[in-house]
Amino acid sequence: GAAVRVVRGRFAGADLGIPYNAFCDAIRDVIRSSSDGAAAGADLLPELTALFPVLGEMTELRSLDSSTGGRTLDTDHPESQTAVFELIARAFARIARTGPLVVCLEDLHASDVAFLAVQFLVSRLQPLPILIVATSRTSDLGRPQASARLLDALREERRFAAIPLEPFTLEEQTAFVGLLLGEDTVDPVLAERLHDVSAGNPYFTRELVRSLVETSRIERGSDGVWVASGHSGEFTEELPLTVRQAVTRRVERLPVHEHELLRMASVLGRRFPYRELEIMAADVEDLDAIVERLVESGFLEEHRQKGGDDLAFTSGALHKVLLRSLSRRNRR
Repeated sequence: GAAVRVVRGRFAGADLGIPYNAFCDAIRDVIRSSSDGAAAGADLLPELTALFPVLGEMTELRSLDSSTGGRTLDTDHPESQTAVFELIARAFARIARTGPLVVCLEDLHASDVAFLAVQFLVSRLQPLPILIVATSRTSDLGRPQASARLLDALREERRFAAIPLEPFTLEEQTAFVGLLLGEDTVDPVLAERLHDVSAGNPYFTRELVRSLVETSRIERGSDGVWVASGHSGEFTEELPLTVRQAVTRRVERLPVHEHELLRMASVLGRRFPYRELEIMAADVEDLDAIVERLVESGFLEEHRQKGGDDLAFTSGALHKVLLRSLSRRNRR
């Protein structure tokens, strides 16, 4: 049979003003990978380059007439949005004529239109040999209704499967770190400290390990086991910029009350008695409800014990970034 073609795209934050960029990335993937992919949708190029001007700059398309005539598409209205979805669906349908197609769309949570677009594409492209694989963070409070509506709609589809990806357990992360370090053995103490900071997040783990190796904060011993170098200070005190930015973006998507409560709680430590937060946040309305939402969305976790419950930040990275976002005066 025909070879399976795989294309990828990642949604960006709404503040970048490019809500459909994942589809542009995927279409560019096709054009770059083979000439027949571009030719298959040649008649759509004027419309596609009006929606995605960057396509008009691709050398692979210069032999084809992709002139937009200076047109741009207004995508702000619902009817225009549907027209955009239909255009993208037609483009993928044309590409699928040349063989089976896998479309990988990452970070649906980053775009307002992503969930609607995927729902439209699944319905529109159902008869064609196209597999759509989409990833989304479900623990954020930013767009829970949109993601829930999409899941509810797709559960009716016979060929739909939801695959929840849990954070790494300590054992899984230790094996992952070993692979990152060249299939070497990792000291159990080092593994536990990495897991505590990253909370089993694969992305954070990769960035953290890369940074620690580059700065010689961890090293390979003569016995082939990786350990933390030195004995003083916290070896993860300086988080990599990529990790800090990712945590900051995730927190900034929270509603203002949740964001401010997390910042306030960071002063109390990585783990703290709930009673202390109640005293500090005496002026906050619906404190219990806010805390419950933060626990459900994976920012805080509860630890029940005699004498009153404790709360804890789910990762050391989250706690560090929030604490450092406060000025010294605010901390005091």
